[in-house]
Amino acid sequence: MRRIVALILSLGVVVGCMSIDIDTPEVTTVPEAYKDILEAYEQGQSYIGLEYIGADRVRLAFHDRAIEVSNSDLMIYRRDEEPVISRKNRCWTVDGTSTGVKISENLSNKAAYPFYFCQAGETFNVYLSNGNTLIFPSYAEARGGDESQFTIPQVYLYVNGTVQRHTFIDGSIRIKDPSNEYSDTAYIATKMQIRGRGNTTWNSPKKPYRIKLSEPHKVLGMPSNRDWNLISNYNDKTLIRNLVGMELSRIAGMDWTPRCRVVEMYYNGEYQGLYNLFEHKEVAKNKVNINPVAENATHGSTLEGDYYVEIESSIENMVDPVYFISDYGSVICCVDPENPNAKQKS
Repeated sequence: MRRIVALILSLGVVVGCMSIDIDTPEVTTVPEAYKDILEAYEQGQSYIGLEYIGADRVRLAFHDRAIEVSNSDLMIYRRDEEPVISRKNRCWTVDGTSTGVKISENLSNKAAYPFYFCQAGETFNVYLSNGNTLIFPSYAEARGGDESQFTIPQVYLYVNGTVQRHTFIDGSIRIKDPSNEYSDTAYIATKMQIRGRGNTTWNSPKKPYRIKLSEPHKVLGMPSNRDWNLISNYNDKTLIRNLVGMELSRIAGMDWTPRCRVVEMYYNGEYQGLYNLFEHKEVAKNKVNINPVAENATHGSTLEGDYYVEIESSIENMVDPVYFISDYGSVICCVDPENPNAKQKS
């Protein structure tokens, strides 16, 4: 899937052109997109390429996320070789031209000013006022240039008893990343709680599961969390529909798209096939960032807030406590608040 996306993105030609203002004495406003770029760097993201998405917007594609950048916020330069960065009169210069950005070696990467962004060959570099350079290796370079070395991660579930649809039971989990494809951690072992998930899919021979780790962990390069979902894809014989859907969501720039990984799953030592390990959908600052109405809200301004709902395919085997049918026949389930009262329903 990533090879396909890389090919599509490589067709986009984006060239940022802007002359550097030599007379600028000092730059203090940090571009808004820098926070996201720094976060991608700290996550160890590798670089796929640039894509032009409008007259003044560029999309930076990394192996597990995409970041949109406005030319009014920052400019990204494409060049065959890395720039010559030097110091002059306590300021940084690029290819001999002053940027007006003062040298600030005592600042952290978060506090430093990013004065030059460029795609140099196949890598993406960000030069900071503290003297550091954020270097994003190309996706091919990050993989070592040998696709044959990749081994699909494995998830091993160990459970005492039978997993129920609604009730968590105790167990343990091991997650292996033999090729270190997604992180430097090749092995995670911890206690967990597990229950079933899904409505119609729960009745399929290949079960989906909801996992709650004993403590938050970064799993296969995804942000640290306790809550995860194992999606079985029993009704998808291609096993790629979820992956395609998530990638399209990222490309479309949705506010949040759950990250996922393809894994081989073992249940009490028995091989269950390929699953998707997904981030769990929930209301959180870095996930579904809303302010849901309180469960006990019944009047006036207390009812003014957000409602987290999901669309289901049918009411068959419905287990969610509250749902309704829209005028278009869609099944809408309430997630947060989970049990809306009469006032909230109205």
